[in-house]
Amino acid sequence: MSPAAGIGGSDGRAGNAMTSSGARKEFVAKLRDHAESSGSIACLGMDPVMERIKPALEAMGKDAGSDYQALTSFFSPLLAFEAGAIKPNYAFFAQYGMDGLRALKDVIAEAKQQGHLVILDAKRGDIGSTSAAYVQEALFWGADAMTVHPYLGSDCVFPIADKLGAYVLCRTSNPSAPEVQDVRVVVPERADIAMTTRGSDGAGVPLYHAVASRIKQWGTGAVVGATYPAELSSLSMLWENQVPLLIPGVGAQGGSASEVSRILREAGAAAGQDDKEALSLHRVNSSSGILYAYEKPGGARAADGVGAGASSGDYVSAAQKALDALNKEIGY
Repeated sequence: MSPAAGIGGSDGRAGNAMTSSGARKEFVAKLRDHAESSGSIACLGMDPVMERIKPALEAMGKDAGSDYQALTSFFSPLLAFEAGAIKPNYAFFAQYGMDGLRALKDVIAEAKQQGHLVILDAKRGDIGSTSAAYVQEALFWGADAMTVHPYLGSDCVFPIADKLGAYVLCRTSNPSAPEVQDVRVVVPERADIAMTTRGSDGAGVPLYHAVASRIKQWGTGAVVGATYPAELSSLSMLWENQVPLLIPGVGAQGGSASEVSRILREAGAAAGQDDKEALSLHRVNSSSGILYAYEKPGGARAADGVGAGASSGDYVSAAQKALDALNKEIGY
């Protein structure tokens, strides 16, 4: 995606203004087009753990070598898969120092050559000038979109959303999310707020709901976890299935892809969309469930030892089967 092709416009607008509808339509079109060309809305998450990668490579007779060599060798064959997007997690690469960062750069470069849509899971956001620097970082890596946290408000969101696809954290998939996201807040009623953020009882709404109102107003995407299906359903309806969703939590975290698909289809139907239109805007992520599928019983690893039994199969085939199963479960 070129720097100009994002979901906002650098127009000196006030912090609570809507993003550029034309730019947002461009990003939405890119999501839908890629879903159509790949035949998938599954997102292949990339969370490398060396203790799981090196045994997988060695079981296939490959020399794991340096961390850089292990990372690039592990991910390269997976980039031949047809997926709706790939989502490298910055921290999982950065933990391996310069080897990890060099690998991140090269893995993304190869992914772009293969035609993949790349979402950098970096959860960035700061005051405007720092967020603008984060944009340059994402463009350096070659990302089409990036995860963003909303805590600093539109000052932190807009510089990123002006240049890239932006997925704003709303209702995340982790177990402790309610500790903060369920705190009830009251935002003063203002004519320029697109949706009310005051509960019907006047006692406020959960913080994630207040963030949801801003997301609709900002015109960005959102991160909503599959592990909270009730919230996914209510937010999808609230947004009339018009907000691009990045949905983590499927697979190892316990979320159900079939339930996610049903929820999105129902929200789409309520908005007058057919099944393809209802799904193509969104991306359903699985990371460990695909990358390390070889570890599962029947997936080429015994449960009682890292790498044990890996010679009976290879991680690439196991990952392909896991991705195929996810695509089938989604039913796109």
